[in-house]
Amino acid sequence: EEDRVRAKEFVGGMDFSQLEDIDGCRWSWLVWPWSRLDATRCVVPFACMYTPLKQLSNMAPLLPYEPVTCKGQSCHAVLNPYCRVDVRAKLWVCPFCMQRNALPPHYADISEANLPAELIPNFTTVEYKLPRAQAPPPVFLFVLDTCVREDELATAKEYIIKSLALLPPETFVGLITFGMNVQVHVLAESDISKAYVLKGDKDYTAQRVAELLSLGFSGGRGMASSALAAAVAASSMPSGAVNGESKPPSAIGAARFLQPVSDCEFTLTTILEELNKDPWPVPSAQRPKRCTFTALSIAVGLLEACHSGFFARVQLLVGGPC
Repeated sequence: EEDRVRAKEFVGGMDFSQLEDIDGCRWSWLVWPWSRLDATRCVVPFACMYTPLKQLSNMAPLLPYEPVTCKGQSCHAVLNPYCRVDVRAKLWVCPFCMQRNALPPHYADISEANLPAELIPNFTTVEYKLPRAQAPPPVFLFVLDTCVREDELATAKEYIIKSLALLPPETFVGLITFGMNVQVHVLAESDISKAYVLKGDKDYTAQRVAELLSLGFSGGRGMASSALAAAVAASSMPSGAVNGESKPPSAIGAARFLQPVSDCEFTLTTILEELNKDPWPVPSAQRPKRCTFTALSIAVGLLEACHSGFFARVQLLVGGPC
């Protein structure tokens, strides 16, 4: 309690929980050291736990330009209200490394009465809308172990279903289940559940995965490989027919296995609800023969073949050693 009172005195009588509500940050220390000697005397290192996407009452509107960063060799701090700014000389001093930096040309009209949003004291947290080419949506590929008890499998399936509701609708998702063998589930067709079954005792390269799953164009970037495959297939066949039937772009290449949440949430939920424990018998005094390594190598091969160079995450839900 004494430390709590002392901390409130240092921060102007404000409780640290109130400070957290301002910017969504919790620091290991409430006071910044005044010198290098004070910093070396701190037993606990300086750290910050940040709450992303926190709704702040004093948030500034999106800033449609690049943040101004310090030119220090190992600093790169961002211009903020705690920097010293010389509005006449158009210079600012970094509070971390004391480096003097010139303001960019679009700050020519800056004055004491006309400050950009990142220098206004009330806006200690700002967000930038960077003028860059938009990256494709991220991919979350769920890899689920079915060599577990029924209650554990039900918990894992419930976790995946709940996570679908929390993801942005444009996010791509996929599902791979494994036990004795590996099943790569098709999400582009909702009429009947389909899956490619691969042996669990083999090692698969990314090129071999692309061949077995008929991805068509390995080494593609983002979802462009599926779109390119669809375009080539449509242009090389009369009226876009394949075996007398029209194939939509979502049924070609990697798009069969990776679909936006908004398009495949019902299909993926149905597959999970119908998913059962691995049927292969397990001899007594032996552990289940789960092919965890093979399932992960197939997941990585699928992502390398269709989403290389962009953000993707493999979510492994495993119940024991491989």
